[in-house]
Amino acid sequence: MKKILFAIITITILSSFAPPEWMQFRNIDGRFKVLIRGAMVEKMANIETDLGTIETHTFVYQPEEAEENLVYMIMYYDFPEGGMHSDSTELVKEFFDSTVEEAVASVDGVLIYENAMEHQGYPARQWRINYLDNKAAIRTRAFIVRNRYYMLQTIALAEVDQNNVTEFYINSFKLLGE
Repeated sequence: MKKILFAIITITILSSFAPPEWMQFRNIDGRFKVLIRGAMVEKMANIETDLGTIETHTFVYQPEEAEENLVYMIMYYDFPEGGMHSDSTELVKEFFDSTVEEAVASVDGVLIYENAMEHQGYPARQWRINYLDNKAAIRTRAFIVRNRYYMLQTIALAEVDQNNVTEFYINSFKLLGE
């Protein structure tokens, strides 16, 4: 009887330390779905650019309890007509180059890596920036689908070196209707 009681107590204690389960978050307007561990909160903003006003949509999940990442984020916006298209190879490259450069400067960070890639057949860039004196890390994957820009990010303590949760989260992102 003592062994059964001990087993029940042990299972109860261990299950209280289990990370939250992954659930699907789907956004019809953004035409995407992703796996996430909690509720995403949407924030919209308008930014003025040389191309005109752009409406941004940002979804953020910040865990209340300790997880591998402190923040999970998805942002998307549409370029105005004639502004940018995923078929414009040279423009896309220049856009990603300046985006990464601005991201590093905005947090006064250090670029750890950057690589060109594809996401579901569309041009993409992935990078990591360490900041706050190498105490925190932002991992980003951004890509352009026709005239829409998507950016996925996680923010974590830099000491979480091999953050497989970030890779799982980013790789779970799928475009709808593709």
